[in-house]
Amino acid sequence: MGERQQAVSDRPKKRIRDRPAGATQRPQRLLFQRISDRSNGVFGAAESVDQLREELRATSMNVGNLVHLEAPAKMLRYSRREMRGRGAADSANPTADEINANYDGVVLGYANMIRRYDHLDEQLRLAKFEPLARDAEWLAAVKGDIFAMGLGIQDQLEPSAEAVDERLFVLLKLLNDKAKIFGVRGTETEAWLHSVGLKNARALGCPSMFIYPRNVMGIRSPTRERPLRVATAGRIQRNKDRKRLGAIVRIGEAFETSYVFQTDLYAAFRSQDTTAAVYNDATGEVLAEPVVARGRELDFDFKFRDYWMFRSTEKWRGFTIGKDAYFGDRFHGGVIFLQAGKPAIIVQNDTRVKELTGFYDIPTATTEEILSNDPVEILHERLNEAALRKMRETYAVRYRQFYDVLRDAGLTLFNDITPDDVDAMVPNSNG
Repeated sequence: MGERQQAVSDRPKKRIRDRPAGATQRPQRLLFQRISDRSNGVFGAAESVDQLREELRATSMNVGNLVHLEAPAKMLRYSRREMRGRGAADSANPTADEINANYDGVVLGYANMIRRYDHLDEQLRLAKFEPLARDAEWLAAVKGDIFAMGLGIQDQLEPSAEAVDERLFVLLKLLNDKAKIFGVRGTETEAWLHSVGLKNARALGCPSMFIYPRNVMGIRSPTRERPLRVATAGRIQRNKDRKRLGAIVRIGEAFETSYVFQTDLYAAFRSQDTTAAVYNDATGEVLAEPVVARGRELDFDFKFRDYWMFRSTEKWRGFTIGKDAYFGDRFHGGVIFLQAGKPAIIVQNDTRVKELTGFYDIPTATTEEILSNDPVEILHERLNEAALRKMRETYAVRYRQFYDVLRDAGLTLFNDITPDDVDAMVPNSNG
């Protein structure tokens, strides 16, 4: 399932809620799975696509994964005195004996892993499922607490364990039987897991949504008094569904629009010189000319103002300062804006996005709506104050559920903003 970096800390004798005033705290020693294995998070000053590929092990092919993978480590309270890099899953990772000797719990950051994978050949299936089988093996031997967060379903599946690979189901059953928290992204994932007998799964949402509750609750509608500066994201690549990219191109034409790459950076440069200097590591900006040329190869005339790709979420969130809103086809690209207190519309194109947006009542639009209507009017309609208030009210409910489950499991948030604090933000959210 990829590389892991672990963060260590000391264990508390009591939960913070139960500690008497003035008592000292010894935070839990938690091992966080699947965080960057590059020591200290320092990246090379990459300029070319080939150089960016060199460090995929320390980021991800899909940089959107960084948003949810970092969330538990940013959100939870634990001792931050030691953050160690680890190698690949088959090299320098600790054994179950080492984990049992040095950690109180393991925090797992899976994502939309529940899917068919029927399109993969046997070699690719082996590469996909062997890491999951290894995870199940060492997790079975772990004696401490297991906290799984953010698991999600990608496709509609029949209510049968045979709908997924056996190795995936073995891991899911282990989490159901052993994890102290078996948290999944939404009600569709929860319903499927319950239908196959895994009744301990609980819909808690994506943990990336709970890091900055004050910012989410402070989101306001964008102005109508000037042209808007918008960020978008999608898939600049050749695929069967041209309408999907066409909708993003239409958004690019309607606003002063910046395009933010995720996985599709590598597809966009497939026909280009991958050794050329096209990336500014200091700012995150991607050279426009080869991207526009790729657009012509795909029979699109790109009108985006500029192009970006971020290898750190801090730089990505900082980028939102100069923008009014997000309107795009990547869920975690929108989460970055919500985390920073900026409104977002997520374009719905698959089960995963529908589940996540519906869980929080995040504003959405479909590809067909964008192609058939004025994107400017869609944005102002979907991001009106009534819609954003509904999102804030739903968010407050989800936050309380998430917070209570964590506290009941003995975990504490780094910024211990209580559900009552978040509820108090709802009546005043009209400004």
